[in-house]
Amino acid sequence: MGAQVERRMGAVENRQAKMETHVSRMEERIQQVEATLGIMAQDKPHIQIDTGFNREPNRTIIVARCKSMVQKQQIGSAIEEWVAAPNLPSSSYDIVGEPAAKRLDIQFGGTSALAARRATQALMCLNRGPNDWRRFKVSDVDG
Repeated sequence: MGAQVERRMGAVENRQAKMETHVSRMEERIQQVEATLGIMAQDKPHIQIDTGFNREPNRTIIVARCKSMVQKQQIGSAIEEWVAAPNLPSSSYDIVGEPAAKRLDIQFGGTSALAARRATQALMCLNRGPNDWRRFKVSDVDG
């Protein structure tokens, strides 16, 4: 029984190593395409690919979903008051996403524990009671 478990663990480790190799090759190809197209690295958010089996949710990100396309800077203006409530400086978060989108991520910075605490504090300021959350209104791209 123990030998069988060892073989299976070895097979899983081999698959994970292959997956990490494939991810590394994809990242290299993306860098080549970016260089060819002249896309600057800071124009896109850094996405870390986690190939682990038991991946934890990222507790440092709050996802903002909108019914229609909105400007990224309008979301920034709308959340300034909200994020200021728990005394979080504007430098403690970054809005990640396309200039106009239906979904934007609010990424809190700092060490992982500090960023998670900041995200939790910000979320607590949105909760007005059981099943009652503050909503934001911004104009869509069309006005």
